[in-house]
Amino acid sequence: MLCDVAIFGELKLPDLYLDSYLCAEAREAVLPGFPRDHVTVLPRSAEAVLEELKGWPLMPPEWLRLDFEAGRLDVRGLVSRDTFLSIGSSLASLYRTAAPHGGGGTLLMVGLSELVFGYSARCAWGRSVVRTLSAEAVKALRESPAVSTLKEQARSPLEALLGEGAGAPFTGM
Repeated sequence: MLCDVAIFGELKLPDLYLDSYLCAEAREAVLPGFPRDHVTVLPRSAEAVLEELKGWPLMPPEWLRLDFEAGRLDVRGLVSRDTFLSIGSSLASLYRTAAPHGGGGTLLMVGLSELVFGYSARCAWGRSVVRTLSAEAVKALRESPAVSTLKEQARSPLEALLGEGAGAPFTGM
């Protein structure tokens, strides 16, 4: 199981609208290129989506961290292609749902190794957008310090458990 997709972003919500955001029905956000007819969206709150994603079953060395404290959502992870296909739209939905509640932030999702793609989910000023990143933006993002840090964070627990060099075949480093 390779870690094929890097995911990271931050979302901030004003304290005044925090409860309304958590109780709001998650707004569907299908990623460009994903077939709409294969996406079944059941009405559920943003809080339910958050809890579902926090408990998502992952296969080592995959990892996904969603920290939501004091109106700030911090998303970080390295996941497989299959996991990304299962959770990508739900992550983007959290950002789309935040827009009418005063939320602002960006979520970036980029393919690694042979997977060459990138998505950006943004919300600000009451609006949200999900876009496909250009080839140049994907290349720059893959070489960014943010992605390097995610790869290092994936290797750390494996190296502590198994010794130096563990995780290299899984994280592609």
